Amino acid sequence: MPECIVCKGYHKAGEKCNRCGSDNTLWNDWRATQDEEKEGIEGLLAFYKPTFLPFLLTGFALACGLIGIEFWEGITLAVRLLAVVVTVCLCLVAAHAAYGARHDIREQELLQRVKRGHRALLGGIRLRAVVLPGLSLLLMVVVAYSMTTSSMPGKLARWFFMDQAYLDQVEQEETTNDTTTEEGQPDQDEMDDLRKKIRLVLPFMLMGSYVTFMISITYATSLLSALSYAQKMNDALPQPIFLREDLLVKVVQREAGRAVHRAITPRVIGGAKTPTGTTQGARSWTWDEMERTADGGIRLKAIVRAGSKTEESLTGERTERPIYATYEVEADPWSRITKVGRMKEEEKK
Repeated sequence: MPECIVCKGYHKAGEKCNRCGSDNTLWNDWRATQDEEKEGIEGLLAFYKPTFLPFLLTGFALACGLIGIEFWEGITLAVRLLAVVVTVCLCLVAAHAAYGARHDIREQELLQRVKRGHRALLGGIRLRAVVLPGLSLLLMVVVAYSMTTSSMPGKLARWFFMDQAYLDQVEQEETTNDTTTEEGQPDQDEMDDLRKKIRLVLPFMLMGSYVTFMISITYATSLLSALSYAQKMNDALPQPIFLREDLLVKVVQREAGRAVHRAITPRVIGGAKTPTGTTQGARSWTWDEMERTADGGIRLKAIVRAGSKTEESLTGERTERPIYATYEVEADPWSRITKVGRMKEEEKK
């Protein structure tokens, strides 16, 4: 069954969504008419039209890799060739991954409008696209530091990546250039050792920076293309339910009532029509509070009569006092119930 673009519920083709009542005609027409929604290479090329920037970057990565093979002296030829092939392939994978996640990317970007706290600060797609290339270079700086300050990473790099002839050449040159006098031997030895480590690490760092940066910059540009496509969708299609608070409240209340086998009754809260009144044969809920959760979902509180208590005064008069239970209902941004819990009991004064 088709998925509703508003609440992610399911509906029969040509009918409104059973959960939120939304008409998905525009969404169905979009998928049928937009070239970006076609399967295979045709949809992929339409998605990145007109700049084709991720593919241009992939070609640039191939050119830089072929040139870099000559400059990554010290790395075995097999590893150099493998680095170029892996980089080009992963650039294409990154471009395809952003295309495949285009709908999710739109939803994540829209969710930023209703998220709270660190989720709102760190979860943005635009921020990810800007930060990712810098993080890739920072990663290589950390790797270089660990290789020059710790023996184990350096040894692993020599064993798996470095050309033994280059290692012997560096060792011989460093021995030839060693002019340390006995007076300054401790400090000079440290400097010589550091220079030697840098010479050994440099080819690996150049190759590693090429691999990580080209993949990350290709993925970053692919994300920006996905955001551009998301804006087209926003202009033409209905907003998700987490941006329509009145509909979100209504659906969550109804779903909560179904979850605990109770009827929901109307009342107006925060400008949104909610059930109040009493449904015969079922216990009524009075909705009291509403707040948005950090992930963009919703939290509601409902008060329901849970029974009564007989009290006797000093004069012997008996009075029936109702007892009320407070329930807390939580739902995710798509109005799916995640929690229905009883909080406390209250006596109506």
